[in-house]
Amino acid sequence: MPTVRPLRILPWLLLPVAIAAATGCGNDPDEPVGACGAGLLPGDLVFTEIMADPPGADSGREWFELYNASPNELELQGVLLLHSREDGTSAKIHPVARSWTLAPGEYGVAGALIDEADVLAVVPYVDYGYAGELGDMRNSAGRLVVACGSEIIDEVLYTEPSAGTSRGFTGDRTPDALGNDDLGLWCDAHTALDAQALGTPGARNDFCVGTGPVSCIEDGTIREARGPALGDLVITEIMSDPVAVVDDDGEWFEVRANADFDLNGIKVGRVADLSDAKVVVGETCVPVRAG
Repeated sequence: MPTVRPLRILPWLLLPVAIAAATGCGNDPDEPVGACGAGLLPGDLVFTEIMADPPGADSGREWFELYNASPNELELQGVLLLHSREDGTSAKIHPVARSWTLAPGEYGVAGALIDEADVLAVVPYVDYGYAGELGDMRNSAGRLVVACGSEIIDEVLYTEPSAGTSRGFTGDRTPDALGNDDLGLWCDAHTALDAQALGTPGARNDFCVGTGPVSCIEDGTIREARGPALGDLVITEIMSDPVAVVDDDGEWFEVRANADFDLNGIKVGRVADLSDAKVVVGETCVPVRAG
């Protein structure tokens, strides 16, 4: 079962009033509860992607992505970015020090950028640099938080990041601050970012297969794939031992569609429990017709 993590106020996030005042965030008694800067409220910003173990030296090349889930343009100056251990200890805090705006539905990427001139040549997709003040991300597990004073806007846990690969919230649905608490809706990216890394910074994430109803993209629109029912897809012919070429190049099998459906999400395997099954097709809708 997917691991679902409830949102909670962390003890180490109860920052002194002096820090909140210094960031210009949450120190106006006339502001509504939870407001920050230009009306920022819990859930307006959502963590969507994390590169905790980039290729090569980690220092200065780690990054994470935020999504504006609100209907308004958001000003992030004064917002607090936090990184800690998985249990919330050893927290490091960085107040966003300059203007950084995100339009509704826009993704923004924050990175360490210890030496901006050099690192931007390697990670040009970073929009805001926190100058290494959050420390190096742990390669086993950690927690990221975006907050205003003691008010959490969003928090997320990451575990066991793959080297050179970002971990992202599934791209088949609109990001939200409750959905991204489900660790089963996160997966490794499979889109090439460059010659050494995988990721989608600043853009919709790759789909995570096996996280619920399968989705696919048709004419630029995401829709739910129409899966086959029992008997709709039938194996009709198998070539298991070719002679013209070696087995790896010449094996094949044939299937017949007895109804209209999409091939997206269909898996093929050789064992009863399908533990080694492979997904046949990915994000683009692949419809088939009966017959």
